[in-house]
Amino acid sequence: MSLSRHERGLLDEIGRQLIEDDPKLAARLGQPPRPASNGWILAGEVLLTLTGFVILMSGAVLMSTALGAAGFITMAAGGTLASRRIGVPRFRWVKRPPNPEVRHNTLAE
Repeated sequence: MSLSRHERGLLDEIGRQLIEDDPKLAARLGQPPRPASNGWILAGEVLLTLTGFVILMSGAVLMSTALGAAGFITMAAGGTLASRRIGVPRFRWVKRPPNPEVRHNTLAE
């Protein structure tokens, strides 16, 4: 749903007032947000995986199914997030079109 002319005019007027009142804030709002450092996020995800492993082992030692399950879920979540960050290939359920340069052995040939 698009804005009406009146609403766009009001929004432009608010933008001009912001630039006049606080040019530093207007400049900061005009910039794209900075992404968090990938290194720190990856370290947190690895730490989450290791924490899940420790909880899983604690559940095994204490013979607590609930604690073991919580540890497994935590470990799996951390591993999944970390593997997505480092670019581990995901399963592709869609078949790629064949490469015409590669000959395939088929019965029709």
